[in-house]
Amino acid sequence: MKHTSHLDIGCNSNPRNPFNASKLYGVDIIDLETNDFKYHKCNVIFDALPFPDSSFESVSAFDFLEHVPRTATIGNTGVFPFIHVMNEIYRVLKLSSGHHPNVLNTLEASTAKLKPCPSL
Repeated sequence: MKHTSHLDIGCNSNPRNPFNASKLYGVDIIDLETNDFKYHKCNVIFDALPFPDSSFESVSAFDFLEHVPRTATIGNTGVFPFIHVMNEIYRVLKLSSGHHPNVLNTLEASTAKLKPCPSL
């Protein structure tokens, strides 16, 4: 599958482009001016990604997903930021029959401190 457009979430000023897509986009929470790639400021944890549905062949989130809270409380309402982020990634990915979405994250099992679940 040819990757013509790639989104890097939490890119700062140096977005990653693991599939060498011809069109590179980045989002982060900081103010940034650049001509090297198409940048959008966005608080991905609570806001929608500023792209239409099915915009990218691939999405990366290097060193980002592990920082997204699993739950949060806004006022008296419980919200699920991690689920929101994953739903947004799914929304902007181009899905076609026979292909799986490409989502990259650098949290590797070899470095993660995984513990077995205690018995109930």
